Amino acid sequence: MTTIHTGNTTTTGFVVDADNTGNLVIKTGGSGGTTALTIDDSQTATFANQPVVPVPVFMAYRDTSTQSVTSGTNTKVQLNALEYDTNSWFDATTNYRYTPQIAGYYQFNALIYFSGTGLTNGTARIYKNGNVTIDGHFLSTTSATFIYAMSSGVIYLNGTTDYVELFGYVSGTNPLIRNDVNKTWLQGFLVRAT
Repeated sequence: MTTIHTGNTTTTGFVVDADNTGNLVIKTGGSGGTTALTIDDSQTATFANQPVVPVPVFMAYRDTSTQSVTSGTNTKVQLNALEYDTNSWFDATTNYRYTPQIAGYYQFNALIYFSGTGLTNGTARIYKNGNVTIDGHFLSTTSATFIYAMSSGVIYLNGTTDYVELFGYVSGTNPLIRNDVNKTWLQGFLVRAT
């Protein structure tokens, strides 16, 4: 077994050890110190005090009542309830948008349940800063009384001014966006901070 000591003449800062099982062990505070990092023979690194970095995550949905939609027009979905929002970044009362305060890549998933008569085309559109960024279409060859449209993708947000909203588009007579946590929603989480 080989031991490498680092530090100055009076104090050992780190000790790098290889034990008899093939693990590489880095300790703080000298030979009798505390194990900080272990790397095993499969090259898996285990930190003793792995910092927990909370991942921002939210799910907003349409509650209380249906929302009227004009056929053939993009309409912002008024997601007025929260299933969860770990960082309180979703505005469910005024703008119905998510404005994260950490720059990075975010995964978003959306579902809109449309009802009406003669429905043939439904779209769940995820907007970034007022522009369509991700589209999810459902196109029916026959008219229907309900349509589910889903959308999913990754969007980069700058962590200060960028925001995301959900819009719906549907063709048909007297279309509505249905309300309930399992019918119309937008959810997202941070994939990678930058």
